[in-house]
Amino acid sequence: MAFFILFLCLTGSFLFPITMGRSNQGKCSLYRNNKLAKCEKVYNMKDLNDLPSTITHLEITNSDLFALNFALIPLRITNLESIVFDGCKTEYIKIEISPQFTTVRSLYIRHNNIDIIRENTFQQFPNVVNIAFDHNKVKKIYKDAFNNLFDIEIVNLSHNSIEEIDDQSFKNLPMLKIVDLSFNDELQTFDYTDTSSPKISFIFEDSIKTLYYSDAHQDRQITRLWKYRYLLGIVFLLIPILFILFCSCCACCMSEIIVRDMHGNFSEIYAMEIGQIKIEKRMAHNVWKGTLRDGRSIAVKKYLKASSSKPDKELDILLRMSNTKPSPNIVQYFCKEENDNHLYIALELCDMNLEEAIQSKKEATSSQLTSLRQITDGLWHVHKQGIQHRDIKPTNILLKQRDDGLYFLISDFDLGHFEKENSDHKKPYGTIGWAAPELWKGGKRTSAVDVFSLGCVFYYVLANGRHPFGKIDDLEQCQRNICYGIGQPKLSQLKIEGSRGFKPVLAKSLINFMIQRDYKKRPKARWVIQHPIFWTDEEISKFYHNIGKMAVDKEQETFQRMVRADSSEVYTGSWTSYLDVIVKCDVDKRMDKADICRLLRFIRNKSEHFDELSEDLKRTYYCCSEGVARYFNEKFSKLLLYTFQKKEELEQLNRKKKN
Repeated sequence: MAFFILFLCLTGSFLFPITMGRSNQGKCSLYRNNKLAKCEKVYNMKDLNDLPSTITHLEITNSDLFALNFALIPLRITNLESIVFDGCKTEYIKIEISPQFTTVRSLYIRHNNIDIIRENTFQQFPNVVNIAFDHNKVKKIYKDAFNNLFDIEIVNLSHNSIEEIDDQSFKNLPMLKIVDLSFNDELQTFDYTDTSSPKISFIFEDSIKTLYYSDAHQDRQITRLWKYRYLLGIVFLLIPILFILFCSCCACCMSEIIVRDMHGNFSEIYAMEIGQIKIEKRMAHNVWKGTLRDGRSIAVKKYLKASSSKPDKELDILLRMSNTKPSPNIVQYFCKEENDNHLYIALELCDMNLEEAIQSKKEATSSQLTSLRQITDGLWHVHKQGIQHRDIKPTNILLKQRDDGLYFLISDFDLGHFEKENSDHKKPYGTIGWAAPELWKGGKRTSAVDVFSLGCVFYYVLANGRHPFGKIDDLEQCQRNICYGIGQPKLSQLKIEGSRGFKPVLAKSLINFMIQRDYKKRPKARWVIQHPIFWTDEEISKFYHNIGKMAVDKEQETFQRMVRADSSEVYTGSWTSYLDVIVKCDVDKRMDKADICRLLRFIRNKSEHFDELSEDLKRTYYCCSEGVARYFNEKFSKLLLYTFQKKEELEQLNRKKKN
């Protein structure tokens, strides 16, 4: 019995670290400011759940993944540009319909054991440009393996064991330029016919001896001079040198130049003209830099016509807004062009987006409140046209340096909605982390969805890139907090550059009002514009002048009772105890020093009779009549907000009486 127990202990001590170690083998390291993730020894795609949402390049190497299931990549990683699976012992790819990774431009699946490429294998990557499927064990490529990849330009299938390629595999791919079939020893013949894509270049090296190729003009059979292939290689290497002068003269006529960037990905530089739009260089996954015929620089949004109704909706919204008085805080629409497959929308070219500005401190060149006022003006203009944006977030707010200053523009209306149209109240809209609860989990959608997102953007700007509902690098958790009320929004860390204590108080109150989970409690964009946080010193002084009148007017007894009821929110005891000695000495001894109405009257009198004050008092009040209000706001940081709220309550009460 003792020997049996000893055997179990020894066996357990051997197996336990093996089994336990295997589950923890997956290791991911982050580089380039959390943009690049390199993972090794991954045994389950779920090991990627801890990766941050900022990842743009994902590399998985030296792993043991029997099957690739792209659907297990965390949905919060919304900006993936390239994916690498290298040496993962993968034997097949699980084909899923969703989710679609529309931002992925490059896909590398190398040194695996995959033997078949089936139909619609890459349908989750509709905008992919470069696919490298080399050094696998592929024997057969099925029909429609690359179906609906309208942007695909390069396919690398070298170093496989391809025996058969369906002649439909590379058809109806309008942008395809290069197919590398080198070092496929089992591939003896290849019969290819496609009149729609006559520009494809097939690369063969130690692969097939005979190629049958038919294009729109002629049929031909090319037989390689196998005996002299190395000599021919040298000759073809010299040809570009001999024709370099000719190529430089004709460069402006080339439709496309494909280059490899510093990270090994493919990028594109276009010199293509569609109508009056000339496309030059890619800026994002569907945004290009270009020019109009009159020389103006523009941004061009490129949409695949068959992909969705987004381009038509965005175009309708831009046309409606362009037919009204333009707003300086909405990206300007110029024109549209289209061909058989794509729609091109020409828009105003901007310098950067708000997220980039906050990270680079560019936004500091403009007042924080000025930028927020401009964004709110733009949103109010959108709402006046009966339009909901539904995707307000930092990356959809652009910065443009114009002759008269820096402007903040609202862009990207592809998720927009006309309020008079029927709306699907169950389908989620918007971007994770920035969408109102009713926009994400279902409910009535009004213009209040934009006000909620705008409130999050307000906090993002005033808290230097933070999020009110959690960590900015975990937007999935932020969205859960928004939808299900997990905890209270964190409105600390607000900092308004160059302002005094009363401005952060106003900002906290306004943002809290805008991000109410109940859409009925949120303000209109027009009301936000009129909030005192955006008031100038003159407007604040005028407000105190009017409030000071109401504080002593016998017909305003209701208002006086309202402000007196909760005056402890502003100060406790005597308000004169908060003042400097020189100001305290100027207060009439007979005045009730605990009454807030007397305080408001005192502020009004000093502002009205500023010229009659002593020189010392004038300096205390910043040498101008508007400085009186500024002085008392510094002493009572909640006074302006408190009196503004009481005046709003009085106006609501009067409206109810009229109705």
